[in-house]
Amino acid sequence: MEVYQCQRVDYEIFFLVLILIYSFSVKADDLNFVTLEFPPIAYTDDNKEPTGFAVDAVRRISDKLGHKVSIKVLPWTRGLNMVKNGEADAIFTIYKNKEREQFIDFTQEIFVPQTLSFYINASSSIDQGKDMELEVLKKYKIGVVSTISYGKKFDGIKSDLNLSSATNLLSNFKKLLAGRIDIVPSNTYVGDYILAQNKKVLKGKVIKVVTPFDSVPSYIGFSKKNNLGSIRDQFDQELRKMSSEDWIKKSMLNYQ
Repeated sequence: MEVYQCQRVDYEIFFLVLILIYSFSVKADDLNFVTLEFPPIAYTDDNKEPTGFAVDAVRRISDKLGHKVSIKVLPWTRGLNMVKNGEADAIFTIYKNKEREQFIDFTQEIFVPQTLSFYINASSSIDQGKDMELEVLKKYKIGVVSTISYGKKFDGIKSDLNLSSATNLLSNFKKLLAGRIDIVPSNTYVGDYILAQNKKVLKGKVIKVVTPFDSVPSYIGFSKKNNLGSIRDQFDQELRKMSSEDWIKKSMLNYQ
């Protein structure tokens, strides 16, 4: 009888250990994301909390997958280096290039499809309704944010252009008004949002060239150093279920 009871206790302990091991194996991962100040895609609100339609999407996907997530809005170069060094697990929204592919596992699915547009002073002689060839830019002074990529087409000719750098897009729009620069390239979501948020200063004075000069897919990028390929695959599965055009359109209603 005592032998039977001991065996029963041993089996109970054995199954308890198995349950504990299983519990740890399916434990949700804590993921540290970084992004940049890029409203309405991602930015810090008045309460110093990350917000924006891409921030909402990352949180929603993480919740569905059972992952706890923290998101920090940081200067772009700092955030990128944190992912490279494994100090952060992932970064969004990010354009794909060969250099970044050395240290980032990009989602296979596009996260936010983006267009890039030119903005000009309303009093400019540049025709707002006419497509602007990139080669034409060489005769103008272009206002850029130094740490931002403007897609392969623009970045490929940057070294031939007369560039003037600023720390953010609003500063460049103000330089347009002052006549210090002629053209400002920008992500269209961001450019239109900044115009809408600064109507008193910019309305009717800074306008967008009608046709975007480039379309660039952006992704979520996971740190290769942290071996997060399986997490990347989980995010891909959720992104496949989402129509990017549909969820962005719905989310944008919260960021007018």
